[in-house]
Amino acid sequence: MKGIVPFQLFIFLLLFSQMSKAGKSSPVRTPSSLQFTENKGQWREDVKYVADLASGKLIIEKDAAGFLMWDGKAANEAHHTKSISSINAHYFKINFSGCNPDVKLICYEKEKTYRNYFIGSDPSKWVTKAALYKKIGYKNLWD
Repeated sequence: MKGIVPFQLFIFLLLFSQMSKAGKSSPVRTPSSLQFTENKGQWREDVKYVADLASGKLIIEKDAAGFLMWDGKAANEAHHTKSISSINAHYFKINFSGCNPDVKLICYEKEKTYRNYFIGSDPSKWVTKAALYKKIGYKNLWD
């Protein structure tokens, strides 16, 4: 398929992620508030963008997309009480087998805000002003 794949796949993945929230109220993110954060070195090199979900992350790579999903109730309890030693999680990855090696990721609707990552004590590894986008698309995913 030529041209931009404006995330028909993303819609499928988003709907899939919503299944984990069935019957729950007050999700952290809604489809209209989804934000894709650019990778400026705060994650592995193959990760290009990450979007937060209610109990997980949508991880965008050049040739794949994945869902990291965890038990939100246990994560919340661990965050507040520190009484839980482990949290159940799953990672679902969709590889775009046979995709164009020159595929381009296209960003849409850049947000005015940004994110900073001050991880660790070495300022040279900190990331500032990581851009946020409302939508990501694949251009020329397949020839």
